[in-house]
Amino acid sequence: MKKLIFKFWGANVLFSIVLFIIYRLVISERDYDSDTWFDTVMNILDILINLGYSLAFLIGMLIGSLTFFLNLIDEIRNRYYLSLLSFVAIPIGVVVFALMASLDLYSAGSHIFTTFLVCAVVYLIFNGVQFLVFRKRIGAIYETK
Repeated sequence: MKKLIFKFWGANVLFSIVLFIIYRLVISERDYDSDTWFDTVMNILDILINLGYSLAFLIGMLIGSLTFFLNLIDEIRNRYYLSLLSFVAIPIGVVVFALMASLDLYSAGSHIFTTFLVCAVVYLIFNGVQFLVFRKRIGAIYETK
């Protein structure tokens, strides 16, 4: 069981790092228009904020992947919903936080959280798929016993 959970955790960490790199590439490829020095300063601040959120996103994903190890506890692993929470609880919290924060900033005319929100949703979908595969493998293990 430890080996199976470790494989899922490793896949999640690798996916998190790849998603972080994609996030940073999207930030670096964004085209900024700078007509005045004020626009240039605002663009630099936007880049710094995006870089900070990308680092927070990576840290959140890595912390979220540690909750997979809760499935080593039999009571959590044997209950579908507790196991589901161990896979997607923190990513859902990140998505909800980003959504609420982006609505405030979006209404003010800023689009800082757009990339953050897209990456968070992609990570959440990946965790959901990983959970379904995990439950299928757990079911196969219990059928053979």
